Amino acid sequence: MKKAVIIIGCLCVVLGGAVLAYLGVFGFDTPSSGGLTTEDFDKLVARVADAARSGHVAARVAGAECQASIPLHIADLVRDYLDGKPAIPCYSDLEPAAPLARPVAVVDLDRKRPDAIGRSLPAGLLAPNLNAAATIVLIHCSKAEAGRYGYIIPHTAYRQNCGLVFVSQNGASPMQILGIRSFYALPPAKIDARFTFGDVVADRPDSQMQDYIAHRSLDAVKVRDR
Repeated sequence: MKKAVIIIGCLCVVLGGAVLAYLGVFGFDTPSSGGLTTEDFDKLVARVADAARSGHVAARVAGAECQASIPLHIADLVRDYLDGKPAIPCYSDLEPAAPLARPVAVVDLDRKRPDAIGRSLPAGLLAPNLNAAATIVLIHCSKAEAGRYGYIIPHTAYRQNCGLVFVSQNGASPMQILGIRSFYALPPAKIDARFTFGDVVADRPDSQMQDYIAHRSLDAVKVRDR
């Protein structure tokens, strides 16, 4: 009996340590560690919305349109993204003309928190917190039906459309909308219906988005060092 109690106690210690280690890496986001409070998020969205509404948009993309089924200007797209409307694929037409000033903060609009891809950016690119960022990237993704698998028990396949809104900030000055860039990810071409339950949704195109942010930010360093 004593031996069993000791074993159970040891297991509790090990499991408790594992939980604390997990939370130390992935949990307890706070403003001091680069986290995002609800108030911070609401203020950010309000400032970006105000920039779009007031026409604080980079000259290169101010009059351009997204080549979608319904032409939209960048200010319209930004407001739609902030309202949670489906992300419309818009690729090079409205992307930022200049390299992105660093450091950069990346925010997940859908989950209202710092985006996980920020952790994978090269050292020195990620801002320690939102206020310290020269460029803020807001990511909004939505799924769109791409087809179906099978006939007897069909599974709906969805692609992921993700729109990145790039915004510059300079202290308390009004923000400026720099541009929008879209990425998408397709669901697998084939699935094993025996082990698939429900719909199939493609993963976010995280590696594409991360590479784009990193390269455009590093370009700014090259320009500065010339």
